[in-house]
Amino acid sequence: MKKNRLLFLIIIFSFCFTSTLSKETFKVSTITNDKTEIVFSIPDVEVINNQGQIEFKPNDLIGMTSEEGFPQLPIYSSLFEMVPGISYDIEYEILSSYFIDDIDMKTNEGYSFYPIDNLSLSEPMVMRGLVLGQLSFIPYKYHADDKKIEVFESVQITVSESGETEFDYFIPEKKSY
Repeated sequence: MKKNRLLFLIIIFSFCFTSTLSKETFKVSTITNDKTEIVFSIPDVEVINNQGQIEFKPNDLIGMTSEEGFPQLPIYSSLFEMVPGISYDIEYEILSSYFIDDIDMKTNEGYSFYPIDNLSLSEPMVMRGLVLGQLSFIPYKYHADDKKIEVFESVQITVSESGETEFDYFIPEKKSY
């Protein structure tokens, strides 16, 4: 049973990471019975100076964070197939990063860094009979007090099965004609 789940995860990762941007950013590195490791590599992003404040230039291939009072940072996402009834944990390890100093970005007062969580996993979604999760990663951390930004060049993301869940899935019955 676990080998079947592993095969499904491999197949869905290969389908989900097929766009040009995804092939450059997310690469499956290791797959075991209950864990998948993905290496994220940051692509080139344009930065603009808007009246003394640094901003990332949006484009059609990446999303941007949009929390009021915080800088807009690029966010990269992909989907993976989840096994119904199984819960997942996610974590990341920074493999390489660097800092850019003297960066001024707008932030709410009282926060020394942003974002608080760089990695997130959505609730399960059902699309065409498949249960999918959206994995989203922000490869930056802005340190407001020091006016510097950490750029995560390479990160290992681990998606692990962590138990069972009682999530209420609505998977329509397949109709035969």
